[in-house]
Amino acid sequence: MPKAFRTFRLPNGVGVYVRETTRFKTVYLRATLQAPLDDDTSLSALLPFVLKRGTTRHPNVLAMTRYLEELYGALFDIDVAKIGERLVVSFRLEVIDPGYLPTGGPDVVVEALDFLRDVIFHPVVNDRGHLDTDYVRQERENLVEMVDSLFDNRPHYALERCIEEMCGDEPFGRYEYGTVEALKAIRPPGLTRHWQHLLDTAPLDLYVVGRVDAVQLERSIRERFGRAGRHAGPLPRATRRPAPARPRRVEDRADLQQSRVVLGYRCNAGFETRQWPALAVMNAIFGGITTSKLFQAVRERESLAYSVNSFLEKEKGILFVTAGISAKSVKKFEAIVKEELEQLRRGEITADELRNAKNHLEDQLRGVEDSPGTLTLFDLERRLAGRLETPEQAAAEIAQVTRGAIAEAARGVQLDTIYLLRE
Repeated sequence: MPKAFRTFRLPNGVGVYVRETTRFKTVYLRATLQAPLDDDTSLSALLPFVLKRGTTRHPNVLAMTRYLEELYGALFDIDVAKIGERLVVSFRLEVIDPGYLPTGGPDVVVEALDFLRDVIFHPVVNDRGHLDTDYVRQERENLVEMVDSLFDNRPHYALERCIEEMCGDEPFGRYEYGTVEALKAIRPPGLTRHWQHLLDTAPLDLYVVGRVDAVQLERSIRERFGRAGRHAGPLPRATRRPAPARPRRVEDRADLQQSRVVLGYRCNAGFETRQWPALAVMNAIFGGITTSKLFQAVRERESLAYSVNSFLEKEKGILFVTAGISAKSVKKFEAIVKEELEQLRRGEITADELRNAKNHLEDQLRGVEDSPGTLTLFDLERRLAGRLETPEQAAAEIAQVTRGAIAEAARGVQLDTIYLLRE
């Protein structure tokens, strides 16, 4: 019987998802806040870095570090991710499995819940009630430097430029950390207002994975996260658009040894649709694994690129092909990619290609259960897309995909944008 999270929702809208298991030697907690990708994205992206700096009980990094060490070496971190057209901020905490501790000591899971509550709801503020001025300034400067250095990572920069051109008037076109200009304009009063706004309106979810008693845990969570006055509702799912009749072509120049090319395709299917398993297998055969058509044709047969791959943005329903290549070979590269996609549309798939793709995806899905972090992210992404399934169920769907379904999925993949960062 496939395992699933035990779920319940607090009266204030907080979603709670608990997996009781003895598989791990830790208890893993992930609290997430969701924000739209909009003009406030820079505020949403900066906020967790400021909240991470201290709480009213542990007002600086040193105090937080000492407390986590006393909590038997607990690990805490945050991350910011773009999932579809949402910005998802995660606060992650991992503590030792209580079963390994002597009886009579502190309840480490309750302590962990207190810590996460304090990070989100009780950060360090000044006498005006604003988020700490120094923390805001320092983390703003750090994030500005990170966004400013995006160009130094040429593959990432080229991908972001393709997304910007392809989805410029869609929320998905925004970079998850916002812009340098917007970040530089942030001040404590504005960030504080945004923090308070998110606490009142942003979807908030809490995952717990490990050796826990779900019934007792529910009571502890209600006491700590049942904050009254929240009016959170679900954010809209990502929208899809058809590709233009004629693909757009964008070219930038830079001082490079090798050009970067990114092809962006619109798909007529996404994560929540019945066609998703076929689209996932199609992508693996196309360019998602080392035995893929693109890897064999572009690298092994034609020696045009050292690396070439394709991948899907699940909820948005977009497929990207990326490669590092000489500018003089771009036209030949485009022709090869077009031909390999046409083969998929015609259902020209060998038994080895189909088997390798399915084995790869099924192995990935079997590995989801090996990490609590991966497991919670797997469930979160599917809940956001409205596709509730376990890894076992997802693997079973992959196993049933046929050549005909793959061909149908490939026919729904249409070229939208060709981006070249040219040497």
